[in-house]
Amino acid sequence: MRTPLTAGVAFIASFMALFLAGAAQAARVDNLYTALVPVEDRSAEVREEAIGAALAAVLVRVAGSRGAARSPELEPLLDNAASYVQVFRYEAGSDGLYLSVTFDGAALGQAVAGAGVAVWGRERPEVIIWLAIDYGGGQRVLLSSDSDGSVANAIVKAAEARGLPIKFPLMDAQDRQNISFADVWGGFNQTVESASERYQADAILVGRARRRAGRRLGVDWKLYYASAVMASEGGITEGIENAADFFARKFVVGGETSQTDQVQIEIVGIASVADFARVLTHLENLSVVDDVQISTVNGNSFVFDLHLLGSVDKLRGAISLGDVLLESAPPPADVPGQVLRFRTRP
Repeated sequence: MRTPLTAGVAFIASFMALFLAGAAQAARVDNLYTALVPVEDRSAEVREEAIGAALAAVLVRVAGSRGAARSPELEPLLDNAASYVQVFRYEAGSDGLYLSVTFDGAALGQAVAGAGVAVWGRERPEVIIWLAIDYGGGQRVLLSSDSDGSVANAIVKAAEARGLPIKFPLMDAQDRQNISFADVWGGFNQTVESASERYQADAILVGRARRRAGRRLGVDWKLYYASAVMASEGGITEGIENAADFFARKFVVGGETSQTDQVQIEIVGIASVADFARVLTHLENLSVVDDVQISTVNGNSFVFDLHLLGSVDKLRGAISLGDVLLESAPPPADVPGQVLRFRTRP
């Protein structure tokens, strides 16, 4: 008979092993610099206001902060929002007219960093969500990828607003065989972890929702990431908001107080021009990396000199989120300046 792991120790340990094994791969947020805002008409005045609102929404994702749009440092960007527009178009929705605005990511990222505000790159942890909802009266459900009600829509919109990649379980025959509402509700964390393996997510977000005062759904959330676990409670979107805050603190780089560092990394397994291009592009696209230079080459082993906009730990964290490199062995903490060693993923 299974018993719930109330302390979550075994769950954290098993998920840590999965994380270190490199089974999970982060998602690249391709629409990071695009926002969709409602408009009353197509006039220039309304469009100008909508572009400002779109930029405010994008800044929340890029800076990783709920209050980014109210930051004094970023106010000049909002005042000059139109200058960062790459393309815009109108879209007709079932509930009215919308303006889709895409901003110049490179220019905007440089402007945000230049304002002394940290930047969260496109590579972000992907989260698998297990949400058990008890509506009362015997109505109990596990949210799935086919769910299209107000709860699922609210979670999806909150995740899009924060630029957090999420997925819901399929709840197909395989899931139904491996996990049930009772497993999630009862805190059988080993079962949840096992059922999550097929989705290769970087983090697991578990929620238990029930009706509270005013018939509003209240949720007890737990986020599991590597060796960390974070508990919170609140509304349907609170788990998403807190998860985004957690990851932003871990992965944003830059800002006035950020640490600047230099490091060498050795990468084994670069056997072709295509491999080299893939690795170099990956390194150059990491928001924590300011400059990349080749130091030495020995067969299929390349050593790169990196100038960072943050700490070495942030570099290692950013690389772990991608699907290009896998760390061979972390250097001892008491050996400063040791070369970081990675190998290419297949």
